[in-house]
Amino acid sequence: MSFKLTFSGDISEARRKKEWTQQQVADRISVDVRTYQNWENAKKVPTLTGFYKIVNLFGLNPNDYCGLFEDEKS
Repeated sequence: MSFKLTFSGDISEARRKKEWTQQQVADRISVDVRTYQNWENAKKVPTLTGFYKIVNLFGLNPNDYCGLFEDEKS
């Protein structure tokens, strides 16, 4: 599975568990809601800074995604 699909599924699930809207997440990590939506819908990948903001916000382990970049074809 690719980074985009795995990461988008994980952040979508984490957001729903917290019962936050996409706008609330975007506000918490200081990005435009459209940017966050693109990440959650696997349309785009976040910058490294955005990635770390999200994993820190949701308490995800960034190491879980390391091996997935090899399969990514942008």
